[in-house]
Amino acid sequence: MTGLAPIQLYDLSKDIGEQNNLQDKYPVVVKELTDLLASYVVAGRSTPGAKQRNHPHLSDGIWPGLEWMNI
Repeated sequence: MTGLAPIQLYDLSKDIGEQNNLQDKYPVVVKELTDLLASYVVAGRSTPGAKQRNHPHLSDGIWPGLEWMNI
């Protein structure tokens, strides 16, 4: 989809249709979640264990769309 905000945060218990993006209201939550996602991408996994590559066909190891990670 095009035209979507690059970061989206919704309270699905109250907004199942994802109509009210709460990213501006909860910047701390956004930071915590984006840091967690970045750590998973860097480690190549979300579980304990040895670091793994995420995508063997990318020369820099970063998926398109994850440029925000600045790694």
